[in-house]
Amino acid sequence: MTDPVIYFNGNIAGVQNGPTRETTFTINASHRVTFIYTYHYFNNGKLPGTIALRHSDGTVYGPWQAEGALGQGGVKNAYWFVRPNVEIKAGTYTVVDSDKATWSHNSGSSGAGFVEIKGVKTGTAVTVGEKELLTNGTLKSLSGWTIHRWMQPTGDRGEVTQESDGIKFRNTVGNTRMGIMQTVNADVSGAQRLILKAVVKAVEQNLTGTGWQGREAPVAVMVTYTDVAGVVRNGLGSMANPTESQTNRMFWHGFYYANPTGNSQTWHGTKVSQGSWHTYEVDLMSLNPKPKMIHAVGAEGSGWPTREGRISSISLKFYGTISGR
Repeated sequence: MTDPVIYFNGNIAGVQNGPTRETTFTINASHRVTFIYTYHYFNNGKLPGTIALRHSDGTVYGPWQAEGALGQGGVKNAYWFVRPNVEIKAGTYTVVDSDKATWSHNSGSSGAGFVEIKGVKTGTAVTVGEKELLTNGTLKSLSGWTIHRWMQPTGDRGEVTQESDGIKFRNTVGNTRMGIMQTVNADVSGAQRLILKAVVKAVEQNLTGTGWQGREAPVAVMVTYTDVAGVVRNGLGSMANPTESQTNRMFWHGFYYANPTGNSQTWHGTKVSQGSWHTYEVDLMSLNPKPKMIHAVGAEGSGWPTREGRISSISLKFYGTISGR
């Protein structure tokens, strides 16, 4: 008796080489994978290579050396198959084939390489849903938020003020960096999407673009995190000459209306209309490497005066596995 099919996207129509999209599948519980095959009909006589499964959090199962089997019309090694007998956790996976150039696909698979995966469910079903990771994201008050200066908590409100339409960051003296931050410490390794959304307004700036260093703007959002490679991303090194290390750079994105002049740049920035609200949205799971643990989320104004920016709301929504095994 063969094990149940976990995922299959093949069909009997004509095929071509070189998939145009990744082959992915999602399971809502852990499974023991006992059999995988990929299809290489026009393989030009190549011997079977390897097959692996890569979780969305970066975990890789395999690669396993494949064996070959005859395909339609007696084509040698058209089927590449492995018998991993390994348990994989719940989540979304990409099938990794070592020879994508001869991997078969067609319109019936939407351009994804053919694969069949069999196995047995070993865990309990999980909930795949959404969860807001921030509190008081409407910013009607500063409850749940800490004022920071140069990324350090401070009891001084300084240039941070509560307004009827949100939080204002206004600086008229010196080169400063000040804003609000909220500690999150959330494991996001099960996320399929992690959407950071903020409504911001750039009101005034003298230092144009995102400054000389790619880290200064009337208003910006930032996230500190540990990525799937284990690197703690809590730095904000200058990108100017000489460039400081970017290996631990946090996610930082600024908003400006004044085009860069002189040595100013637009690095890590979005141009917006002066004095108008702008809705910004980004999927943090598109970062490479992806986040594994979110430590803190914040917003700030930074750079030389005079500058003013505002933020009326901020949200960080997790979409994916939020319970179970």
